[in-house]
Amino acid sequence: MAQLVIRNLSKKFHIHNKEITALDNINLSINEGTFVTIVGKSGCGKTTLLKILCGLEEKTYGEITTNCKNIGIVFQEPRLMPWLTVEENMQFSLLERNHEQKYLVEKYLKLLDLYSFKDAYPSQISGGMAQRVSLGRTLCYNPDIILMDEPLGALDAFNRRKLQKEIIDLFLREKKTIIFVTHDVEEATFLGQRIVALDQGRMIKDISNNLEYIRKINDIDFLNIKEEILNAILRDVQG
Repeated sequence: MAQLVIRNLSKKFHIHNKEITALDNINLSINEGTFVTIVGKSGCGKTTLLKILCGLEEKTYGEITTNCKNIGIVFQEPRLMPWLTVEENMQFSLLERNHEQKYLVEKYLKLLDLYSFKDAYPSQISGGMAQRVSLGRTLCYNPDIILMDEPLGALDAFNRRKLQKEIIDLFLREKKTIIFVTHDVEEATFLGQRIVALDQGRMIKDISNNLEYIRKINDIDFLNIKEEILNAILRDVQG
């Protein structure tokens, strides 16, 4: 059953009396418990789409319908409160501090391998750990849909791959719907069950990726999917 349906979604900005189209007639239906990656070069409309989905930006026209109660977002930067500990940052999204929610925070501290650092401050942990805290904060909110806006873009290759695998483990364990934005075609192929490519605000490709997790980036089937997405973007860029 579709958990999120986007119909004819468009977004236009007006800058110095000039109209800029950020999204152009996007149509997308996403089923519950699906990992969707949205890929494209910078400025193609990926982040604008996420902002509209979570209410940070108004659409110009179109329709978005969903049966979910909560939507959470993980940004590219961790955006942690420097005066709060790791545990307190993860609690930040919770309105109350009852026993059930304390259990939830402990659960994700352990799941994300952060429990031994729960009393540390953001200045005392690495960038990769800070991004895990940011992810944990969103998970504690218990959203039905998790939006991720290039959350691994600032990490080195080693931490990036490690967190990619941790996100996959979380997805398989939690069965949340994830919409993950990236400009990296390999990352989109490594993570997504479904890969949507955007260019100049338009959807140019939407394919299923049925490869089993954890995927091997040198397998021929992986490379074929990656090449299909890359060629679609390059063809669109070249006109």
